[in-house]
Amino acid sequence: MAYLGQAPVTGTFKKIDAIDGLQDGIETQFPLKVNNVAYTPETPLQLLVVKNGETLDPGQDFSVAGSNLSFPTAPASDDNIFIVAYGTALFSGVPSDGSITNAKIVDATIEYDKLSGDAVGTIIGNIITFGI
Repeated sequence: MAYLGQAPVTGTFKKIDAIDGLQDGIETQFPLKVNNVAYTPETPLQLLVVKNGETLDPGQDFSVAGSNLSFPTAPASDDNIFIVAYGTALFSGVPSDGSITNAKIVDATIEYDKLSGDAVGTIIGNIITFGI
């Protein structure tokens, strides 16, 4: 299935490559990579960032821009930082009014009590008119 934009990630967990060796007490921005390939989360809320055993708050203790993670204060070279990305739940949304067509409905799945009186009248009229 084709997607416009980034394909949804569902039910996956990805350990972000360690940023050890990049931390120098000065640098505040670090690349997010999984198996040495750039990783772009859909939202900062998708990341679990733990620094020295303390879970950090997205938007307050770190931010994300594309595939880069930024801290407001540079982590020290001996800080232990662990990052996991959680897949997001796939939200299919609510169909817009008038957007469901016959092609999208599985045959023989609409129950009689779900049809409006006008639809039933049209069906009966077609049966009588066309002898269906």
